[in-house]
Amino acid sequence: MSGKRTLLVYGDDPAGATGYARQAKNMLLRLQPYFDIAVIGINRADECPHDPFKDDRLPFKIYRANIEGRSDDPDGRGVLVQLLPRLKPDILLLIGDIWSLSVWLPVWLEQHLIRHDLTTMAYLSCEYPLSDLDHALLRLIDYPIVHS
Repeated sequence: MSGKRTLLVYGDDPAGATGYARQAKNMLLRLQPYFDIAVIGINRADECPHDPFKDDRLPFKIYRANIEGRSDDPDGRGVLVQLLPRLKPDILLLIGDIWSLSVWLPVWLEQHLIRHDLTTMAYLSCEYPLSDLDHALLRLIDYPIVHS
């Protein structure tokens, strides 16, 4: 352990090619000198399918969200549930579409915020008026950033 604070990220795989992946990669590379970072990477889309041996290693650990190919949990919710108590992060950073998180995360997060001293941050997009579920999620986030 380096003595740095631990940042657990749940969002698109920063080694991938989605818009959120590129945003995550840019943010996390800038944060890496200051934090021990672990990422639960969802929605992996390869940068270059014609170059499968390209070295895409990043200076932090990426847990593939659906490494087991589970059809009942393609977004790796179970991985998040398992890793949070094991890694004991100081900060949980959520990156993605608010609708994909607000349907399940508030109840789980509420339970874990009670048991863990955890700062929550979110970088979320929304292209519609916020729903009650979205508001419930945002109320639990210490530092929400929502854009359209």
